Amino acid sequence: MSLMLMKNIILLIIVLLPIVGVFSQNIDSTEQGNHQYLLVDGKTGVPLPYANILFVKQQQGTISNEAGFFSITTDLLPADSVFIQYLGYKTLKTNVSALSQHDTVNMEEELVNLSEAWVYGNPPKAKDIIEKIVINRAKNYQPYGASGQVFIRNKQNSDFDNFTAKVVENSIEEIDSKMLNQIVAKIPRHTTSFTDFLGTVFSHPLSFDSVKISPRKTVMLKEEEFTEMEQLGKIFEKMFSETKAEEYWKIKSGLFSKKLEMGKNITVDTNSAAERETNKISTESIVNQLKTSLKYASLADKEIWEFLYKPGRYKYNLAGGTRYDGEDIYIIYFWPRGGKFEGRIYVSTSTYALLKADFQYGDGKDGKDVQLLNVGYHEKIYRTSISWERIDNNYQLKYFSNTQTTETSFERNISLLKKRDRFMIDKTLNELEVKVAIKVETEETKELLVLSSKKIESQQYLSTTSIKEMPVVYVNQYSDDIWQGQSVMEPTSRMHEYQKQEINWDEPEKK
Repeated sequence: MSLMLMKNIILLIIVLLPIVGVFSQNIDSTEQGNHQYLLVDGKTGVPLPYANILFVKQQQGTISNEAGFFSITTDLLPADSVFIQYLGYKTLKTNVSALSQHDTVNMEEELVNLSEAWVYGNPPKAKDIIEKIVINRAKNYQPYGASGQVFIRNKQNSDFDNFTAKVVENSIEEIDSKMLNQIVAKIPRHTTSFTDFLGTVFSHPLSFDSVKISPRKTVMLKEEEFTEMEQLGKIFEKMFSETKAEEYWKIKSGLFSKKLEMGKNITVDTNSAAERETNKISTESIVNQLKTSLKYASLADKEIWEFLYKPGRYKYNLAGGTRYDGEDIYIIYFWPRGGKFEGRIYVSTSTYALLKADFQYGDGKDGKDVQLLNVGYHEKIYRTSISWERIDNNYQLKYFSNTQTTETSFERNISLLKKRDRFMIDKTLNELEVKVAIKVETEETKELLVLSSKKIESQQYLSTTSIKEMPVVYVNQYSDDIWQGQSVMEPTSRMHEYQKQEINWDEPEKK
């Protein structure tokens, strides 16, 4: 959960419009029509995520998910050929019949001993290779004009260890304190959500900041419609809209306070229900995610790519080499000496471009950890897997997966005050004071896979229409037929296991 999201939650609690997804676990889910496999390292048994699985005859394929799972539909013939590719491993050439004998598929690592392979001297030092990655960064990772099919999956799971909001004082006649307490008590202590997107993406030849999309299909886990909350939102919206010129609203917690500008700082989200009725949503979040991913892949962020820009804070080991897609590759492991990441990178021996990187917080390491005045924010887990492919002597993003787990806590009294300007001391007209206590752990995963790509020029990009809204399919539970016949990432078992659950606001909460 980001700092901005934490602020939004606090603000929503203040106006008592807690909009959260309402879903609960249903472990009776089953898969039909597919045979699922787990792809692993043949020696260590470690799952291999984001491998390319190609069905040769059909010229279609799929991708293993972040846990190494992939599925093959049962309508394939036993003799149909299957190729499985993973960087650093020998390509596995088999068929459907052979695969069906086992649920686990073992891959053989393909490593080269550099000391034996280096004919004209000793292998380079790992730190020298790291320095050359940075030196060649601008040349290897340039903006590239392209159009292609892209699949995006976003998932979020939140577990509330504590969530209470008790009304302490209320002089606002329009607000029913009892109803507010009941709504907060009914909010589920676990929530989950996901969004799948498939469409054509257009990138500008000169800028990472210019992206357009043409959606093909978007799938979202349906949210429960909270009639009571929407009614409450309309009450606040009406209150804010009727604020007179000499009046204003203010948030206060202890010695801290902030004046709210109507129409700017406070907005009540009334679009969710309308969007569900029209089955359309804005494309803005997908476009922003694409821009962020392209910048991430350019290696420009020195904080994220700390192990490249601050080699003195890391130890490196040049473990060996391999070949992939016609390139000789260095394999380098790294771990923190004063930094915070550990992982493995694959580097081209000729261009010193990163082809793949897998890294996470090292043992005992974490991100921001702020605990101040009963407000806490802790970045506990950070994990990334990213790869590029070479196109026209330039390296373009192929896939990107990032998982972050954060813990947010808040325990303070918050007041929403309506005040009138006066010469000396402004007069308080109404006050709503709420005692808030929250502790929530949130895991958020963002995944992006480029399925195809072809070069375009600036004029073609400029002539492409920018789509502002896209149709969406709302589902109560993930099922295999959602993406039948499409080359998308295999969903995790956790996505299959969650199903929307309606809340009965008339029944007491089960303990």
